[in-house]
Amino acid sequence: MLFYYGDDAEAKAIVAQLIQDNGFAGIDLGALSQVIRQEPDGRFYNRPLTQDEVQSQI
Repeated sequence: MLFYYGDDAEAKAIVAQLIQDNGFAGIDLGALSQVIRQEPDGRFYNRPLTQDEVQSQI
């Protein structure tokens, strides 16, 4: 599972396809301003979560 963020919808679509093409599940976590979720002490930082758990917390 790979998280991605972005402010450009077209670029995010390309990234999502690249992630999928390489056999991973991609999860769009929103705009670049939301990247704090993956920084230390963020909601998704260094936590073993399933895709469903992440989706329920978005």
